[in-house]
Amino acid sequence: MGNINPKLYGMAAGAAAGVFHDVTTGDNIVPCQMGTPDCADGHFGYKAGVGYDLVTGLGSVDANNLVTVWAGIPVSSTTTTLTASPATITAGGSAVLTATVKAASGTRSPTGTVSFTLGSLLLGDATLSGSGGSASASITVFGGQLLTASNTIQAAYSGSPIFTPSSGTATLSVGTPAATSAVAVTVTPNPVHQQAPAANGATFSFTIQLNETAGVATTITGFTFGGVSYASSIASFFGSTTLPAHGTLAASLGSKNIAVPSSQVIVFSGRDPSGAMWTQQIAVQFLP
Repeated sequence: MGNINPKLYGMAAGAAAGVFHDVTTGDNIVPCQMGTPDCADGHFGYKAGVGYDLVTGLGSVDANNLVTVWAGIPVSSTTTTLTASPATITAGGSAVLTATVKAASGTRSPTGTVSFTLGSLLLGDATLSGSGGSASASITVFGGQLLTASNTIQAAYSGSPIFTPSSGTATLSVGTPAATSAVAVTVTPNPVHQQAPAANGATFSFTIQLNETAGVATTITGFTFGGVSYASSIASFFGSTTLPAHGTLAASLGSKNIAVPSSQVIVFSGRDPSGAMWTQQIAVQFLP
């Protein structure tokens, strides 16, 4: 049958005058034992007043007017639409489900609750809020609550005394996380010892090797040595900016004017085909 209270209070508010006869005098005050809960002065109860009170409620009922007016209250149909933002997430991601309930006519907005379900699984309830004949309710869901597939989620509006129930569906897809690369950086030798100057003046010689171990090709986008960027020289140093899946890139390099002893940090960064970014670094000791 549902809760009739909202309809009764609506009648008493003036739209249906004559359904309730307000009782404004009298009380239900009774003696009580001092010291018991809510007994401050030896009496407990309330006095009647204008409108709803705790003595006579809405007042006495005019049965004829109640039946007549009840039958005449218009009931508006509604439509419910559901959106998921974003529409595709990973198992570790989340999305916001928003249900919008619109009345077929008028500017009064639907009130009540919306239940969000996946089959028999209740994902959550939310209370409608809005104006101008439309109201919305939202919840956040997580990939771990759903199937790793395409999920058809339903939003069901429960209705109210003057608005009919309705429902809508939306699809939320949960995909497996994209595979990411794993890059290991090694420097040989490490530590690097200072040597007599080579023909190009370098007093330190070493080889940097990059190994991809996860089976995902990646692009090297950054290379710094001692805080200085050599990103524009990656292709000339290593022969390519692409590190193949399970592949290797290596460069034999020389340097000079490095204070000894010191520790220099070499940093590489890159981007996978999925857009995932990564950074790896290694500290290299330079000794006399």
